[in-house]
Amino acid sequence: MNRETAWRVFGREFNLSSCWLESEEEMAPNYLVTPSGALCNRVFVVGVLVGVEEAGSGMLKGLVSDPTGLFQVYAGRYQPEARDVLEGLEPPVYVAVTGKANGYRTDDGGLLCSIRLEEISSTDERARVNWAINTAWRTVERMKAFRMALDSGIEEQEKLVKYLESGGVREDLARGISIAVGHYEPGLDELQSIVKEGLSSFSDVEFDESELTPKIAVKNSINELDNGDGALYSEIIEHAIENSNYDEETVERALNDLLKKGRCYEPEPGQIKLI
Repeated sequence: MNRETAWRVFGREFNLSSCWLESEEEMAPNYLVTPSGALCNRVFVVGVLVGVEEAGSGMLKGLVSDPTGLFQVYAGRYQPEARDVLEGLEPPVYVAVTGKANGYRTDDGGLLCSIRLEEISSTDERARVNWAINTAWRTVERMKAFRMALDSGIEEQEKLVKYLESGGVREDLARGISIAVGHYEPGLDELQSIVKEGLSSFSDVEFDESELTPKIAVKNSINELDNGDGALYSEIIEHAIENSNYDEETVERALNDLLKKGRCYEPEPGQIKLI
């Protein structure tokens, strides 16, 4: 059996996914179909490991942040090597993750998406940037194929797969899109916003340390207030306001944006540390 493709998907799209295809055959692959049509049995993610905790029955849970959201990753007794590596990592640290997409259907019909680890290793900022750029490109590629499917007006799944393949779309993507168009409301605008968000943290003025932007003011405040355990959220806001010309709303928005983009994290509720 050929090994399944490890798809590159942003965290926000991964967590928006609600189409879980569980095989009835033993050892047959299960798939998470994302809103852009990625047919995910396996995924590849590079981000910031911001937390590790026990999840019961010998299972470890990790939280990996990308610029758009959080991935929940798990490793237990059936993934001993990955579990040992995860247990030995000290957040925050850049990590590369490969694993199986997993979906759990809740009582109210929702789907909780996670990754069962195959491999996890520490990496660096350059790998994170490269992953985000590549993931954005792959997402746009899927969006173009999704638009081709919508414009075709073809509703029968196998006919749509053949039509997409004839237009140069890979077979696995064509099959994923043929499922996604029947499951999700067309949401290309939201996918476009995910791509923009996924790239925004790498072209933001926060990298220009010579200019006191709201994010630089917040980062300076965290550095000055951090006693080793982090700095209090409220004290960061107050300190940044006092040492800049920005109002509370602007400063708080900048801090929340840094959290969302993985530039800082909460080791404890209300405590903030820089990555």
